[in-house]
Formats: sequence, C-alpha cells, structure tokens
Amino acid sequence: MTTADPVDAPPPFAGDVDAAPAAVGEAWPVRVLRWFSRAVTVYWPILLVALAAFGIRVWIQQDWMPECTAEEVAVRTTLDDCYAVGGDASYYRDMATNVSEGNGYTLVNLATLELVPGADHPPGYITFLAGLNTVGLWTLNQHRLALAAVGSISVALMGLLGWRLGGRYPRATGVVAASLAAIYPGYWMADTLYMSESFFIPFIVLTLLCAYRFWRGPGWLNAVWLGAAAGGAWLTRGEAALVLGFIVVGFVVFMRTVTFWRRFAMGVVACAVCVGMMTPWIAYNLSRFPEPIFIAATGPALALNSCDEVWEG
Repeated sequence: MTTADPVDAPPPFAGDVDAAPAAVGEAWPVRVLRWFSRAVTVYWPILLVALAAFGIRVWIQQDWMPECTAEEVAVRTTLDDCYAVGGDASYYRDMATNVSEGNGYTLVNLATLELVPGADHPPGYITFLAGLNTVGLWTLNQHRLALAAVGSISVALMGLLGWRLGGRYPRATGVVAASLAAIYPGYWMADTLYMSESFFIPFIVLTLLCAYRFWRGPGWLNAVWLGAAAGGAWLTRGEAALVLGFIVVGFVVFMRTVTFWRRFAMGVVACAVCVGMMTPWIAYNLSRFPEPIFIAATGPALALNSCDEVWEG
C-alpha cells in the first residue's frame, strides 16, 4: 500500500488531533511562527491563487468599474462603467463614518436632519469600515481596495477548505476550489460593489473549516472556535445564526465518536460563544429603541415586500 506524499498532507491546525507536540518550554509565539512557516511552505499554491485573486479585484475596481466622479453622477443617466455608492452600500458607508466620528451607530433622519439610531444591519461590516476610517483610510477607493484584500483572504480560505476535504487529492482540490472562488462573479462583485457579503464570506468559510476540525477532533476548544467563527458571521449578516444551528444539530445527531451528552454539551458551548459575541449588540439595541430590536430592524424590508401592492397586485 502506498502512502500519501507528505507534501500534500495539510499541516494541522493548533488543537487538531493530529497536531505535532510542541517542544518542551517553547513559547506560544514561537509555536505560531513555526506553524505559519510550515503552512506557507505547504500551501503556497493556494497563496499564489489568492494573490492572483487580489490582482483581479484591483483590476476590476480600478479599470473596469472605477469610482464615478461627481460630474459623472450629476450629468449621466446610466453608470454602467463606473461605481457610485447607493442602496445598502450608502447605509454602510454613512453609518461607518458616524461611528468613526464618535456618533455611534446612527444615521441622519432626512426629515429632521438629526442623527437617529440605526440597526438595519448587524454591526460587523460597519465596524470594519469604521476601523478603516480610524486608521486614515477614508476614501471609497481605499475601502474597496481593502475589500479586495478581504476577498483574496476568502479565496485562500476556500482553497484551504478544499484542501482539507480533498481526500486523496488535497492539493488539486484546494487549488481548484481557490481558483473557482477567485473568478466567481458572486464573490468579486461583492468586493467591488461595497457590499457586506464581502466581509461575510470569509467568516462562513472559516465556520466550515472550524466545523470540519470539530468533526475530526471533537473537543471543548474546537467547540469554542466553531462558535467564535459563527459569531463573526452572525455579527455581519443576521441569517448566519441558522448556519451554526444546522451544524450543531447535525453534530449532535450524527457524530458517534463521543457520547450523546458530551457532544450535546459541546454544542451548547459553541452556541453560547456565538450568542455571547452578539449579546453586546443586542443589549445596545434594547437600550436605544422604544420598541424591542434585537439583531436588525426589518421594518423597511417588510414595508416593501409585505404590503397591499405585493399581495393584491
């Protein structure tokens, strides 16, 4: 029986059941650097694809769909070959500006021109944009370039997921997965159009990676990592709560390597970590609105999609 090429074998995550033991007395920064060095050595094909994905996104943003000038927005009726902020993207950008200026998660009421609380979306993506503002990256072009970098991270994570699930051909599976993610329009469009999906995708892929690691090595720390990854996704898009719910239910029902009550308890831990990450946002919303709002306010969506015109034509 032949053995797999050791170069194709992915290096373990810290905490995996196949993780190599650390040297006695070795400090954790040294362990992290050693793991990172080995990961780069093994995963370099995926890193090259991610770098190419970044180049593709930069080309799209700077050449194919650059930022529209003020003159173009004022005089043109169509903006097919440039990008102007609108819709949800305006919400993200305006609220991020208010956060970075110390005004909290607020928006301008167009009727009174006063700042009012806003919670149409969870705070993760907005907080990321506000962080860019805080370090001096205020312009739309700078934000889009940062999202191109986030998109390339998504590509690398997708390749890593393919590598982990690739069976007998991990390297080929990982490279193909990363390559498809690099050119998939649904991914690079989110990076280009300033949408929260750009920040959401890496958290979803990271959640799947943590779920796979938990499946291979069910343990308390892996349950915490799973809950944290899902919590990051939930803080970006409200529907991500369903992802962790389905994963935990699947593990509790189908995982047979540990007892039912142990896997149930670890599922509770994962959910508790996820909910704990969202709790400050929920408490913040409950303190500033007259009616209870937990994750996000759905009033505008309901008003547009569940009204007399929709149901009666």
